Amino acid sequence: MLIKRLQSGDEQLAKKIISQVKLQDKSTVIDAEHLTDLCDSKDTYVIAAFDDANPAAFLIAYLLPRLAELKPMMLFYEIEVLEKYHRRGIGTALIDKLKEYCQEIGICKMWVLTNESNIAAMKLYQSTGGKLAADDDMVMFVYKD
Repeated sequence: MLIKRLQSGDEQLAKKIISQVKLQDKSTVIDAEHLTDLCDSKDTYVIAAFDDANPAAFLIAYLLPRLAELKPMMLFYEIEVLEKYHRRGIGTALIDKLKEYCQEIGICKMWVLTNESNIAAMKLYQSTGGKLAADDDMVMFVYKD
């Protein structure tokens, strides 16, 4: 299994893996220019897993500067694994790779949001060292246009 961060020049790999994994979501549209922007951004981490040349999974995270601290934090935003690769340690490997990058750049913390009803995500995040931030006091507000 090859796991690598996709960067400038990897737009075709990004399109291949994201479109492959997101095929079940018919509303997802993969815009080539947007993928180029993501891959070119030093603050966006698109990490992909390939089984030989076959896309298996991807993770997206964003480096966020902090006002009160010199060290940034990492928002681990999304992880997707093709169903045929579930329960093979690929999600764990992607998170471990992101944690390595976080150590290299000296982030103050990495965080991810999920729903308690998403049992698979809860198990994955706990098994990779994630700790619940608080008991039932976290709320999220969403602003839409």
